[in-house]
Amino acid sequence: MKDESRMNSIMNGDDGADKKDLNFKVPADFHADFKVFAAQHGVSMAEILFRSFHLYRTAVSWTR
Repeated sequence: MKDESRMNSIMNGDDGADKKDLNFKVPADFHADFKVFAAQHGVSMAEILFRSFHLYRTAVSWTR
């Protein structure tokens, strides 16, 4: 799957793209759940965010 391959290369830093910080606040209980979920699945919090955004973007049909 092309998107899966691209996602993996981005998360591994193999795509040559510069990385930028995302800075925003979330409720403490959300952060704790997010962190536990990542640890339970052996992935980084950044990977979950990236994959979540990818799924959301592909699922939502935006109208202009």
